[in-house]
Amino acid sequence: MPGDLAERVMAVTLTPSSGYPMDRSTTLDLIFAHLRSGVLALDHGRAVSLLNPTGSAILAVDPERAQGRPYAEAFAAHPALVDFLSDALRINTVLDRAEIQLQCPRRTTLGLTATPLPSATGGGLVVLFKDLTQVERMEEQAQLRERLMALGQMAAGLAHEMRNPLASIKVTTGLLRKTLAADPDVDRKLRSIMGDVQHLNQSVTDCLAFAKPIRLESKCLRIDEVLAKVLDQTVSMEHTHPFQVIREFAPDLPTTWVDPRQLEIVFFNLMNNAIDAVRQRYGTIIISTAAEDPGPDGGGAILVTITDDGEGIPPDRLPKVFMPFFTTKTKGSGLGLANAKKIVDHLHGTIDVVSEPGRGTRFTVRLPIISIPEPVLSA
Repeated sequence: MPGDLAERVMAVTLTPSSGYPMDRSTTLDLIFAHLRSGVLALDHGRAVSLLNPTGSAILAVDPERAQGRPYAEAFAAHPALVDFLSDALRINTVLDRAEIQLQCPRRTTLGLTATPLPSATGGGLVVLFKDLTQVERMEEQAQLRERLMALGQMAAGLAHEMRNPLASIKVTTGLLRKTLAADPDVDRKLRSIMGDVQHLNQSVTDCLAFAKPIRLESKCLRIDEVLAKVLDQTVSMEHTHPFQVIREFAPDLPTTWVDPRQLEIVFFNLMNNAIDAVRQRYGTIIISTAAEDPGPDGGGAILVTITDDGEGIPPDRLPKVFMPFFTTKTKGSGLGLANAKKIVDHLHGTIDVVSEPGRGTRFTVRLPIISIPEPVLSA
C-alpha cells in the first residue's frame, strides 16, 4: 500500500463522525468494547490486563476486579479456564479452536483461540473466546430431529402392519364373549384381552399420528392465550391427586404467528407430564412466559416454562425424554414429548428440559417471534 494511501486509511480509522481525531488507544478500546467475542489478555506477569465487556458477561466476572490480578485468582470460579490458560502459557504456541466447559454460573461451552505475544513486545497471552452453548444445543437438536424422523418412519411401518391383526383379534374376542358369556371367569379373561388390544390400538394410533406430516396453519396471537385455554382444560379434568397451578404470564408479551392447534398439543403434553410428576405429593406447577430481547441480529423470542416440584427425572433418563416410545409411566405410548418436540421443531423453536431427582423438572419452550406469516409448511 503506498504511503499516502496508508496515511489516509489511518486518518479515517482514527477520526470519528464528529471529525475529531482519535488516538490508537481510544480506537482499540472502542473495538474491544463492541466485539461480540470475548477478549482476554494476560501480561508478562500472568496478570489480567484486559477483559472486554462481552468476555466479562460470558464469564460473569467483574472486569475491574479482575484487572491486574493473577489469572488463577481472577478466574478461580472457572477451573477449566485456569487450566486452559496454564497450558497455553506453558506450551507457548497458538491454540486454535479449543473447547472447554464452564459450570458456573451455568453450564457453558466456550470456544477459544489463544495466541502468545512475542517476547519483544513484553510477552503475555491473548485469548479470543465465544459462547458456543446455543450452537451446541442447536446441533444436538438437529441430530435428535434426524433420529426422530427415522424412528417416525419405522413406527409408521410397524403400525400399519399391526393394525389389521389387532382389528381381527378385537372382533374375534367380541364374538367369543357373546358365545361364552355364561362363564364369568372366561368373560373376565376375554375383557382383559380386549383391554390390552385397545391399549395396543391406541399406541398404533399414536404412532401413525407421530409419523403423519405436520401442516401448519398459522395465526397471529399471544401465546399466553393458547396457554390459558390448555390450562383451563387440563385443570378442569378429573385427577387422582390434588395439585396447584401458578400462572406467571408476562403482561407485555408480543404477538407472533404460530399454529394454535399444534401449540395446544405441545402444552397439553407438557402439562400432563407435569401433573403426572407431582402425583406422589400435593405438588405445585408454575407456568411462566417471558419475552426474550432481540439480539444484535434482531428477532427475539418468547419463552414458556413449565416447572413442577415433583419427583424429577434421573440423569441417565434425561437425554431420552424426547425419544419415541421412552416412558416411565405404566400406561402411555411414550410419544407425548416426542410429538411435542416434533411440533416445536416445525415452529422453528427449541424445547429443553432441566431436572433434578427429588426437586422437580422444568421444560422451556423457546419460540421465535415471527411478524410476517410464513407459507403453509409440511414435513
